[in-house]
Amino acid sequence: MSTTTPTASVSLSYTPTDKLVLKVNYDRRSDVSANFGSQSTVFQTGTFTASQYIGSTGRWMVQGT
Repeated sequence: MSTTTPTASVSLSYTPTDKLVLKVNYDRRSDVSANFGSQSTVFQTGTFTASQYIGSTGRWMVQGT
């Protein structure tokens, strides 16, 4: 069993208002191919998350990914 090696990882967080948080994540990892041992395989993952706090106390939150 092999584990992937991170080659790049970036996370950005932006808070335009007190109750809104926007996040962007990007990961790029490499691993040795299971079929061809001398070749590498690259995995790329990107996510975007928006979190909106609702109500006057900010105890409740709506989140979308």
